[in-house]
Parts: sequence; structure tokens; C-alpha cells
Amino acid sequence: DIEAHIGLDGKVYVLDFARVFPPEAPSCLSREVFYNLLRPEFVRSNPVPLSSDAYTGFESADAGERRANQSEVLNATLYLIRTLVPQFIHQKLKNITKENFRSFRLTEQ
Repeated sequence: DIEAHIGLDGKVYVLDFARVFPPEAPSCLSREVFYNLLRPEFVRSNPVPLSSDAYTGFESADAGERRANQSEVLNATLYLIRTLVPQFIHQKLKNITKENFRSFRLTEQ
């Protein structure tokens, strides 16, 4: 897990950020929870705090807490897929014109 150390130079060094952000709800229980992570901007805007331990072996032993963490991450993932992604696409498609459709790029907008 995340660690912070004060170096010999007096600077603070933070290491092991691997599990700072919660995973997307997985399509199946696999290792994807360690690399399909929700972006910080999305996590920050979510109305409910999300556990970075959801769907991992690091979850609470308490079954109720585990179910709640997984449910919150699932709801956030579904909101992202069902609402935010379509809104983003709709907004970007409105910017396509006859003049720019051949050169239009989502990644450069």
C-alpha cells in the first residue's frame, strides 16, 4: 500500500500508488481490478466515497461492508458507462460539421 518516506535530502517521497483509486466494477472476478481503475476526477465527483479495496482480496472481512463497497463501485461504474460516456459522445458529436468531419478527433477536443 501507499508509503511516504523522508529522504536523506529532507524531501518527502511517496511510493506504491498502485491501489489508491478504486477499480471499475469488473466484468468477472479477475485481476482487472488492479489495472482498470476509476480516474481521480470521476472519483472526486462521485457523491459517495468509493473503496479502493472493492472487489479485491483486501476488502473488509465484514460481509455487509464488502457488499456495500462493491455496490457503490458498481453503481459508480454503471453511471459512468450509462450516463457520462453517452453525454460525452453526444456533446462531441454536436461539434462535427460537413467541413471538419474527416479530421475530427475525439482525443484532440
